[in-house]
Amino acid sequence: MRNALLALLLIGCGTNDLTLHYKLDGIAPTDVVRVETRVDIDGSDARSFYVDQPFRQVAQGIGYEVRDDDGDGKRTLMITHDATLGYVFAPTFDFRLLPPVGESAPPLSITARAVGVSDMIGETMALGAKFADDAKLAVDLTDARCGGQFCDPNQACCSAACTDVQSDVTNCGGCNVGCAPGGDSCSGSNCRCAGGSACSAGSSCCAGVGCVDLQTDPFHCGDCNHACNTGESCVAGVCKCGTGAACAANTACCGDGTCAGAMGCACGASFCTSTQICCGTTCVDPHTSNSNCGMCGVTCTAPLACANGACACNGAICAPTDSCCASGCANTGNDPNNCGACGHRCRANEVCSGGQCLCGTSQCTAGQLCCGGNCTNQGPMNCGACARSCKMGEACQQGTCTCNGGNNCTGNQVCCPAGTTGGGGGCADLSNDPKHCGDCNTQCNNGDAACSATACRRNAIRRAPTATPASPASAAATADPSAPIRRPAAATAARICRATRSTATPAATSATPAATAARATASSPTTTTAAAATRLAAPARPVARAATRRTARGSACASAPARAAAVDGAGS
Repeated sequence: MRNALLALLLIGCGTNDLTLHYKLDGIAPTDVVRVETRVDIDGSDARSFYVDQPFRQVAQGIGYEVRDDDGDGKRTLMITHDATLGYVFAPTFDFRLLPPVGESAPPLSITARAVGVSDMIGETMALGAKFADDAKLAVDLTDARCGGQFCDPNQACCSAACTDVQSDVTNCGGCNVGCAPGGDSCSGSNCRCAGGSACSAGSSCCAGVGCVDLQTDPFHCGDCNHACNTGESCVAGVCKCGTGAACAANTACCGDGTCAGAMGCACGASFCTSTQICCGTTCVDPHTSNSNCGMCGVTCTAPLACANGACACNGAICAPTDSCCASGCANTGNDPNNCGACGHRCRANEVCSGGQCLCGTSQCTAGQLCCGGNCTNQGPMNCGACARSCKMGEACQQGTCTCNGGNNCTGNQVCCPAGTTGGGGGCADLSNDPKHCGDCNTQCNNGDAACSATACRRNAIRRAPTATPASPASAAATADPSAPIRRPAAATAARICRATRSTATPAATSATPAATAARATASSPTTTTAAAATRLAAPARPVARAATRRTARGSACASAPARAAAVDGAGS
């Protein structure tokens, strides 16, 4: 197979570069909808190199933008290869970055992820990179799906299926870790019995009841919910009256170790029924008496109440160290629904450890997400949930993707900022919108041209020709009304540059040396093979034509002549 090597040849700007070499490892190219690459300046370098740049498509399906991605005040370069905008993925493909000129290049931190139709397919860890002669960074995107599905952070791949190990009773905390017989449920990756702690050795979990000793509990003798007759004891899982055998069904065992007669067991001046025991001279029901729960003298105190012969919380028997919350028994040390105190819930993907909601080893602040064990600010790459991406140009507001404060974009649209040159901004399909053709800032001339395949083209509907002889150029245009309108070929690449002062171009704006900017131009629509590229140089507002761009003397980035190039290379 073949793929396009996307490059810029800048004469006189040096040989240092950095090629990002992408490889889809175990991923079918047809499964990929978008590859997102985030290029950050490594935290060890305090200099600034970016200012906001709206999304700009620089080749078919390839574009970039610069913005504060996650609200931390640091701007990020985001490069996208997008099938919905016409990019065709191959097993391998390249993108080239160029360093600043005239000063040392910053170290970079690069992360990439491949996204499918509905969820993520694979992602890299943060990759450190530096510019050097013919430097190359391997960006291996490995299929991290499980049975064709990408698992959420709180899931594990168990038997080729994404399994929630925080709540699956047969895979609690890990694959094939079952909770029985000590637990009947799983939450927060911990087995639980009746909502509380899992049972200790020697006890069994009776579903909805709690932990009991089936060898000694007369209300669960030998098996859950197998009750002995009133007054009997449970010995080695067998009901007994005194030292003898159990009484006949529904016959009480009296305090002297004998089975009751027809009148029942004597208690003072009266006789107790078959469901009562005699405490002193009073007949009581040990199943429900808060003063004599299960046997004489056992008292239940609020919020516990006697149920089925045991002091219970909402009907369940809690472990000695558990708390009785409105939801039932809870271990506030590890219960994500009652963490540290009753009713205090941890957020998605957090765990409760030592009574604290933690993401990995940290406590997240309000508004942050817990993604892969790290507290993450919400932004276009993680909006409302981990790995939930907004479309290019959209912002994340209160967990929802929005375009300029309105609805989110759909289909093949991207979000162009309000006030964008010519088109006014908003959701736009860059492949066919004449107000935003190929990128947010390109408007086809005066409405006399249509946008097709990201390029402005002359309208097929024309006024009737006049008697004036047509020039060869106009005749050629009339013969092919769909031919693209030629623009000057632009430099197409990605260069990271420090700020300089810009002059001579009305569209340019000055900036301090600490400021940064993104400078980009679209490749000529007449180029047969699109050259990928953006040029990042400060300070300038993006301009449509490379021929009009000038910067002050001393800016080696802009003063050197540039030409776009597309080199076909063999894909592996």
